[in-house]
Amino acid sequence: MRSDPLRCPRCDGAKKAQYSLCWRCSNDDRLHSEYQRGYQEGVRAAGPSVPLDGKRLRQLLQLCHPDRHAGSAASTEATRWLLEQRERLAELSA
Repeated sequence: MRSDPLRCPRCDGAKKAQYSLCWRCSNDDRLHSEYQRGYQEGVRAAGPSVPLDGKRLRQLLQLCHPDRHAGSAASTEATRWLLEQRERLAELSA
C-alpha cells in the first residue's frame, strides 16, 4: 500500500508535500522535546533528591566502609556511591 504524500502518516491530516508531518504533529513533537529538555535541566539543577549533609555522609561512610565488612562487594559499591554524593555536595556548596 502506497502512502499519500499529502497526508500525515501519524494522524492522517493534511500536510504539505515537502514536510514529513502535518503542522499539528510537528508542533506536538517540538513542544514535547522542549518539555523533556526543560524537565531534564530541572532535575540536574535540583541536585540530590535526599538532603545529605557532610556529617551524615561521614557517618554513613564509616558504617559501610569495606574495611568493616571484609571488603564485600555491597559495601564497596555503597561506599563508592557515598563518595560520589560527597563530591556532588562539595560542588553544590562551592
